[in-house]
Amino acid sequence: MLERSNLAHLKYFVDAAKLGSITKAAQQNRVSQSAVSQAIASLERLTGQALLVHQRNKFSLSGEGQLLFSLLHPVLDRLQSVEHTFFSPD
Repeated sequence: MLERSNLAHLKYFVDAAKLGSITKAAQQNRVSQSAVSQAIASLERLTGQALLVHQRNKFSLSGEGQLLFSLLHPVLDRLQSVEHTFFSPD
């Protein structure tokens, strides 16, 4: 089962993929760029797969990264909806 910190790592990965930027994902999540990079590296170690293909100052998703993103994106959107519905302050 995933721990809360791993859920954050998944969110950072999905946000970086959606935004096309590790910097923007870090800003959106109010963490450092290094934290997002380390989270993605941790996911790569955990999965044993390269999730990003780095090119100069840009990146693209690898085939495995695209698959993970396509599976995670709807799940994390649903979790966010549950969080807002049941756990947000009134």
